[in-house]
Amino acid sequence: MPRLQLPDCPNVSLVAFYGDKPPELSATIAELHERLSASLSGNFHPYRLAQIHATAIGCEGVKTDGAIVGKWFLERREEVRSLELDRFILYARRFPRVRVRFGGYDRATDYGFLSRQRHPAERSFQFQGNLAVLVGWIEDNGTFPATVDRFRRGAQAYNLLHKFHDRPETFDNDIYLRLGGVRQPLAEDERDRVEREIREFLSARPPVEVPLTPEQLAFVGYRDLCLTPETTTAIALSQVRAIDLEALYPEI
Repeated sequence: MPRLQLPDCPNVSLVAFYGDKPPELSATIAELHERLSASLSGNFHPYRLAQIHATAIGCEGVKTDGAIVGKWFLERREEVRSLELDRFILYARRFPRVRVRFGGYDRATDYGFLSRQRHPAERSFQFQGNLAVLVGWIEDNGTFPATVDRFRRGAQAYNLLHKFHDRPETFDNDIYLRLGGVRQPLAEDERDRVEREIREFLSARPPVEVPLTPEQLAFVGYRDLCLTPETTTAIALSQVRAIDLEALYPEI
């Protein structure tokens, strides 16, 4: 098969918290927007509440020869695989009912895990490029199970590869939300200052625990990576059919 060109946009993803959100999450985002706007003196562009989301797993691909070829198996592992959307939908509907913890991580406490070799208090907020990102993890009675990584890894049975599972041993259990972006690039000292301020704010407050259930998952067909509501089609996981998803994919 000739080398395929798989576009970034338009494309498809499975996300959580797109649109309506639990009140405690909405309130936390509003607080962080306010603090970031104040700290960055007009250099911060907050995303609208409705478009902020967490990616469960990217489902990107392209239609070709009667099938949909997955983007990440092709680009990360040079394997041509056709997505099995019918079976993946059934798999996704079995996502467990869990709670996600944002903030409240004490640097002096060992929580039994690191995220990319960093303490969760440090990883709870950061800039990734020009994007401000809030990171959380599933908590269950004081433990932090690898629920999200297992879900992402299990999707490989349906020919969906998680974007960050480029190597078989790669582990990614993070749940992150892009809060908005900076208009002008930050100097290193300013970036460090703002990250430190927001992390200290998140560490000093009680944890924000947010339910995450299959009912809060939706497939999105998006035309830009920030999922602008006017150009994004969202279909609830509970209602979606494979034929609905197929219609969202770009053609080669």
